[in-house]
Amino acid sequence: MGMGDDIFSRSGNTSASGKLTDRIDVPVSENLKNELGFLAVAAGRPTSEYVRDILEAWCFGESHRVRKMVRLGLENGHGRNDG
Repeated sequence: MGMGDDIFSRSGNTSASGKLTDRIDVPVSENLKNELGFLAVAAGRPTSEYVRDILEAWCFGESHRVRKMVRLGLENGHGRNDG
């Protein structure tokens, strides 16, 4: 890497989730860590930011889908304990 090609630990972008103060320590294999690092570099992002974006997309996208299914089920009378 030449001068000006440094990859910083933070991109300087503000998260839409607000201030990020909590942490999760997740043991992973060396292969997974390397692949995540590779994908982050390919995306031009720090690994931690890249992983956080993947987790947010997965969790919030999935929870939104599940909440919608639950809401639709309740609106259609399914899942209620009317007994």
